[in-house]
Amino acid sequence: MLLHCVCFPGYCGGDSVTQLESFLTVNEGEDVSLQCNYTTTSNTPYLFWYRHYPNRAPEYILWTYSRGQPQHADFAKERFSTKVDESRRTVPLSIAQVRVADSAVYYCALSPTEAQSSHSALQKLPCGVL
Repeated sequence: MLLHCVCFPGYCGGDSVTQLESFLTVNEGEDVSLQCNYTTTSNTPYLFWYRHYPNRAPEYILWTYSRGQPQHADFAKERFSTKVDESRRTVPLSIAQVRVADSAVYYCALSPTEAQSSHSALQKLPCGVL
C-alpha cells in the first residue's frame, strides 16, 4: 500500500509547513507516522491534517494546537492521532493498523489564526495551503 505525502508550501507571512516524506510504502496492519514540520510567527498555530482520494474533495482528519487535545473527524477517532512538539516544530500524523482504504494523499496545513472556533476550523482551508 502506498501513502503519498504532498506539501503545498503556502507562505502566509512567514508561516509554512514542510512534509519530509514524498511517498511511503507500508504493509497492511502496520503503524505509520507521517512527519510534518511547521514554521510560524504565531504563538498558537492551528495545525491540520487532511487526506485526498482521487476525484474527491480533500477530507479533514484532525486539527490541533500546542496546548490542546486534537479534534478528530468521526472516522479518525480510533486510529489517527497527533501531538505537537513545539521545540521541534513538528506535528506528526500517526495511523494505527493501516488499512488498504488509508491509501491516499495526505496534507499537513497550518493556520496562524490566534482565535478560532472548532466549527470554523473545520471549514477554513488555511492561507490557501491546500
